[in-house]
Amino acid sequence: MRRLNNIAKILMLTVALLLLAGTRYAHAQSNTPGGPYINSWHQYSVERGSTSNTYQWRIFSSLADATSNPTGGTPLNGGVGQDWVVLSTPGTESRVAIHFVDAEFAPSTMYLVYAEYSGAICVARRVMELNIEANSFYEDLPFSGNGNGCNSFTDRVWDNVDDDLSLISDVTEVTFTVYMHKADVDFYIDNWQFDGTLTVTGANLHTSVFPANTGGSDQGSWTINDSPTLNDGEFHITVAIPENASFDTDYLTFTVNVMGVITEDFDIELTISNGIAESGSVSTFVSVTPDNGSGNKSVTRTIYGIPNTSLVTVAP
Repeated sequence: MRRLNNIAKILMLTVALLLLAGTRYAHAQSNTPGGPYINSWHQYSVERGSTSNTYQWRIFSSLADATSNPTGGTPLNGGVGQDWVVLSTPGTESRVAIHFVDAEFAPSTMYLVYAEYSGAICVARRVMELNIEANSFYEDLPFSGNGNGCNSFTDRVWDNVDDDLSLISDVTEVTFTVYMHKADVDFYIDNWQFDGTLTVTGANLHTSVFPANTGGSDQGSWTINDSPTLNDGEFHITVAIPENASFDTDYLTFTVNVMGVITEDFDIELTISNGIAESGSVSTFVSVTPDNGSGNKSVTRTIYGIPNTSLVTVAP
């Protein structure tokens, strides 16, 4: 009986471990050093056996070559055309940062091999499988969330004193929404960022700080940097995300202040560029993934002025 109980316990433990392994596999984090996205940066490091040893990193397209053809593959110790590799040796570590540029890589399985040499005779090698994936991260300015509309003075009740409304210039608030998409909810990011440029026709950006610090992000918090020149319509926004938050989309709203004649229409164009997502740790290595180019990067909105309605007059 005791033997049967022990066998039952072993079977239950085995099932639990298999379920746990399956769960961990199903929720494996995406865009990691072991599964990098195309055009992302990732770092790899090895603690050297001795600081006097020399080393070399290579990438192979097959496991057979990685294990039996040590002088094959692509050497990563600098070389012509390898601006996508950065090597460093801080302390006792050997590090290589790889930019998985689409000119050199495609979604595939490759093998990173580290070789460490003791003198000119003995060598130790380590191999790591890299499952390179397509980049699913991009930012978007869909017109559905950034349509035309009336200015801030629509539906306002004016008293019967202001005669000519076309003589009034005032601030209109225009809210833009920027969307972020990443197909894999388990691509955990620390933030997403972009540069923005605003162009106004028929009015002017308000002379105070042109984007109001109002609005918000669906998933995190955001900051704006109006530099290098104040109030020129160029800025940078960063959206910070809670650690290991599981989601596939986020959006940011922010308000732009425009000064113009309240009865006149104006056009305002927002263009975003240099979108990136950051993950990792500033104390070790920040993995950077750029926008993959999908989605709208520019949207122009027409903001309509109110009618120049005259005073109410009373017939004698």
